[in-house]
Amino acid sequence: MLGYTLTPDSMVSFQQAVFPLLIGSFLIIAGNTGFPCFLRLIIWILYKIYPENSARRETFAFLLDHPRRCFTLLFPSSATWWLFGVLVILNVLDLFFFLVLDLGDDYVTRIPVGYRILDGFFQVPIHPRELRLCGMWCVLGRGLMCVCRRCRLERRDLQ
Repeated sequence: MLGYTLTPDSMVSFQQAVFPLLIGSFLIIAGNTGFPCFLRLIIWILYKIYPENSARRETFAFLLDHPRRCFTLLFPSSATWWLFGVLVILNVLDLFFFLVLDLGDDYVTRIPVGYRILDGFFQVPIHPRELRLCGMWCVLGRGLMCVCRRCRLERRDLQ
């Protein structure tokens, strides 16, 4: 995490600051592996907020019914729930092993237990397995245009 903070000791000075660690953990998970889950949640919330016969609600309904036609990282509901479950299980296991395997370390054991769990919760998402989506943002414009045209044609067919 070195380089992402304004302090010379990275995030060590924040090891007992609850709010920045919780917000940082949430944003790290939401920006990496949890992105499809949070994206579908936001689309579902917007779908529920808009009135029954509005064009925006139909758009969100189309996204929820045909997620892969419009965005590569938007999955059907069951796959999103599976991803969420696996993400929770892996992060809880990672946190457990972080806490158990560092019991003999003097530096870690000097931190109070509550802050140790919070620090572990912050460190769990910053794991190399979370970085596997880094290359997914390179999208060819030509391929994207074909997908957009196809979605428009399929949407016309649905009407």
